[in-house]
Amino acid sequence: MGISYGEGDRIAKMIEAKPDIKLKDEYESKPELKELIESSTTYQQLWSYATKLEGLARNVGVHAAGVVIGDRPLDEHVPLTRGNEGEVVTQYDMKAITDVGLLKMDFLGLKNLTVIQEAVQHIRKHTPDFTIEKVPLDDWRTFELLNRGETMGVFQLESGGMVETCRKYAIEKIDDIIDLLAVIVPERCSSSIKC
Repeated sequence: MGISYGEGDRIAKMIEAKPDIKLKDEYESKPELKELIESSTTYQQLWSYATKLEGLARNVGVHAAGVVIGDRPLDEHVPLTRGNEGEVVTQYDMKAITDVGLLKMDFLGLKNLTVIQEAVQHIRKHTPDFTIEKVPLDDWRTFELLNRGETMGVFQLESGGMVETCRKYAIEKIDDIIDLLAVIVPERCSSSIKC
């Protein structure tokens, strides 16, 4: 379109970078953005393309442990493709999978269990009598870390949105973490699913 990186960057920086932002809302609520778009037919065309592309999937993702189950071969229900590792994956997102009547199951844990087992083996080199069953689920120091937003490396809690949520929620017990994950994580998931 002949638009320089600087021009595109200038427009992009006028749009708030947070989840669920809608271009139409930004255009209507920010006079400086509206004025800039209206100042050039090229910018108007760019904005038209952007609003048409908004909301479309920009890349394919595969759910780490999702399995799709159907009453007949899946290719009779949905389009299929191959993932990066040759696995068969649906080309529908998680919501569409259930909309067409398929059952989606999340079997989390196999890789995580291996990581935990390896961690236990490393810990036992220094603390031979360590067992995973001895790890307390009511450790206040852990909850303090989470409440400060120090969640890097903590599965499902390390994204920017979850860090902020942990800071605001004031976690006091393991059930608080379970509640957060049950409410927030399903809303963020929209990847394709292994089948």
